[in-house]
Amino acid sequence: MNRRFVGTSRVGFSISKFRVGVALTAAAALLAFTAHADAAASQVRVGLRVVDPAGRQVVDAVVHTSSTKVRTSREALCFGEGTGGSGGFAPTAARRPNAMGLLADAAAELGVLRPLRVSDFYSFGQTLCGIGGVEASGLLYWAIWVDDAFVEASADHARVRNGQQVVFHLTEEYPSSRIPDPAAVEGRLPVVGAPGSFPVTGTGGSDRVLARDGAKDSITCSAGEDLVFADRTDRVGADCEVVRRG
Repeated sequence: MNRRFVGTSRVGFSISKFRVGVALTAAAALLAFTAHADAAASQVRVGLRVVDPAGRQVVDAVVHTSSTKVRTSREALCFGEGTGGSGGFAPTAARRPNAMGLLADAAAELGVLRPLRVSDFYSFGQTLCGIGGVEASGLLYWAIWVDDAFVEASADHARVRNGQQVVFHLTEEYPSSRIPDPAAVEGRLPVVGAPGSFPVTGTGGSDRVLARDGAKDSITCSAGEDLVFADRTDRVGADCEVVRRG
């Protein structure tokens, strides 16, 4: 009797282990799905324009961004000697997508925005000195607009949400009272993917999608004649006309 009981117990124990294993596998899958969903939810798609003091549009792009760390520069000296960055990653005031992270994500793909000169010297937030060699000096500073609102705080305090438009304008006017008029877009509009495995979506026009970041992305282009620069592992939709993998 005891032997039969022990044998039955072992079978029951094995079945229990199997059920626990199935439950753990399902839980792990659910957690992975939830983490992916949360990551996708934290990504936003924002328009970005950078305008120099003469009103010339340096960049007009659509940028996918998330919570991005921004590397500071010791050469960010627009507030005087000794006010440069530490050279490390600056603490971000807004831990969700923000205007400074948006600019950093765009600069990772768009060479015209590099070097990015950012300092973490001051406790009130990150200070932006230079974008692509266009530097703040004297009375010139980088004014920030989110939609139609002038941002009084530093760019890392300026939260951004899906569908918004962010403008960086180097100007002497403070507070800046007018958003520079957008220039006409020539050729394909740059569409920048966020670093990491995120969905990348194009606009309704002809796009140049930049999604080479070493992570597996899912890319959808929509209408227009689109050119995509993708990683070899990226999933690229049939609506993307020209695909160059690297």
